[in-house]
Amino acid sequence: MSSLFQTYNTQVEQLKQQLQTRTETLERLKDLHNLADILSETDKEIALEYAHEALNLSEDLEDTIHVGNSWRILCRCYTGLYDFDKAHFYGEKAEALFESLEDQEWNLGKNQLELGRMYYYKREFEKAASKYKAAQDNFDRVGDTGMYLQCCGVLGMCFYKLGNFHRAKEYSNMGLQRDDGGRTRGHATLYNMMGVLYVKQNAYKKALYYYQKAVNIWEEQGMYYWTTYAYNNMGLAYESTQEYDKALEYLFKSLKMFKEQKHYHNIALLNNNIGGVYNQKGEFEKALEHIERGLKLRLERNDKVGASSSYLGLADVYFKMDKDFDTIHQYLDQSLILLDGRDDDIRLECYELCIKLYVRENNIEEAFKYQTAYLELKDLITVKNIQELEQRHEMMLKEAEIEKLNVQQKILKEHNKELQIFAAKAGHDLKAPLATIRMYNHILKRQFKKEDEKQNLEYLDVIQQATENMFQLVDELIKYTLANVQKIELNPMDVNVLLKKIVLNNLKRDIEANQAIISYEEMPIVMANKSSIIQLFQNILSNAIKFRSDDTPHIKIDFEETEDHFITISIQDNGIGIKDEDQEHVFDLFQRGPLKSAVKGSGIGLATCKKLVEKLGGKIWVKSALDKGTTFFFSLKKHQE
Repeated sequence: MSSLFQTYNTQVEQLKQQLQTRTETLERLKDLHNLADILSETDKEIALEYAHEALNLSEDLEDTIHVGNSWRILCRCYTGLYDFDKAHFYGEKAEALFESLEDQEWNLGKNQLELGRMYYYKREFEKAASKYKAAQDNFDRVGDTGMYLQCCGVLGMCFYKLGNFHRAKEYSNMGLQRDDGGRTRGHATLYNMMGVLYVKQNAYKKALYYYQKAVNIWEEQGMYYWTTYAYNNMGLAYESTQEYDKALEYLFKSLKMFKEQKHYHNIALLNNNIGGVYNQKGEFEKALEHIERGLKLRLERNDKVGASSSYLGLADVYFKMDKDFDTIHQYLDQSLILLDGRDDDIRLECYELCIKLYVRENNIEEAFKYQTAYLELKDLITVKNIQELEQRHEMMLKEAEIEKLNVQQKILKEHNKELQIFAAKAGHDLKAPLATIRMYNHILKRQFKKEDEKQNLEYLDVIQQATENMFQLVDELIKYTLANVQKIELNPMDVNVLLKKIVLNNLKRDIEANQAIISYEEMPIVMANKSSIIQLFQNILSNAIKFRSDDTPHIKIDFEETEDHFITISIQDNGIGIKDEDQEHVFDLFQRGPLKSAVKGSGIGLATCKKLVEKLGGKIWVKSALDKGTTFFFSLKKHQE
């Protein structure tokens, strides 16, 4: 048994022993409340018994305040049991009572926290946020910093769940401004929320820093239930930084503690997470062992979505082992059946693995079928983004009418918006048939190779190259168009993580094919947008490799901090360089690569970079000399701690 679990059990046993020896009624009532509160996360049925006993005792005493607190704790217990009708009944009664009494802001705030928690469990996050905000105002009035910070943390989680990252960040920053270095549960809740937000931004080092701060407090207070979740979060963060041994260390700690709690849903989750890490490490037998354990528990509890994820995990392990294709098909079929029409990331990953599997098996029809399904599902995401653009477009029209802008100027401006949205739609629609042509051409080439049809292969090579060029052109046209109209929110971005995990991985094939050497020291955290900064680095690094000289490509990434709180990042190569007269046009749309180069680009990449940097509040420029290399510079806002 873990020392943390022992600390928790000791707290519970001490309260139970105190309760048995209590002769003073109010002290006994206090113990009943404390026991019900501490057990509400673990032994929920027993907690409910203590809460009802507390209510009976409060009513016998005719003590209004203690009756209200008993109702609050009953709301908490019934929420844990997912009996939301009873939770709502007792929570609303307590809120009405405390609102009717003077000088009860603190008790009212505590009760509003429980009502917020109930709505959060029901996934009614807007209602939860409303209750949490009311609680925050009450704790602010009475000057309870710990409870105020707890409200900041849970408010941040509500808006995070609602997809409103800006509001989530607003409340987390509000909490940090009031952070007095205390060691309360509220401080831990805020720090955990900061960890969640930094994971969302791929700033894993910062996430781990805040997770550890939360864990330190929860461990001190014997709150093993929340500590267990934090260990899981830390394990997943270490997996994202490819520190697999550290990831396994924390995931196994979390698994052990969930086993002590007999929390089978999370035991299954942890086995699946551990299996995923072993799969990344290439230790496939261990991966299968843990994912199968998780699958068994999920099937026993009829957790369809969880079981679907486990089947997908097993299929991915077998695919990486390159064996037993029949079993892979069975697992993927089971995963899709259990999803039961849900259009989510698991289904998308299933389709993607199906495409890879059927291409490997050279099954043209099935590969095409799943690629079509995959593109349709991806379309849903794109359509949603376009709908958001259209909604903002309509709002701008209404605002323009209200403000009585010049009619002709308004029409021209809004027609330009319509054309941009049309271009994005048209470009997206063109990509699907191009993807199909590309896939069929790939499969046919494999067939012709077997028959040694040299001339046919040459024709197909021409088609393949033309399709690839057109596909790239359309893809970059979409990115350029959306760069004009998308709203970009600035968040802290760890450049090191993006370079290591995303940018260099995406360019791995080009880097290896050209034996390119890319070097950089510890990079800063900047205020940017994930997709924008990835495009920036990928476009510039790709050009540095593409427009190489006869020498091995050497690319150096560096940065300099300026006095105006900006970071200037430089990317220097030893390529063929750019003529002086061409440098002022290098960021123009459809301005292609140097004429002396046999390689031609789309002429859109650097124009997109310029748009993105300007959206991020910076600027971009270039210095180059023909046959001596090129250096691109772009400035981004520095992250202020």
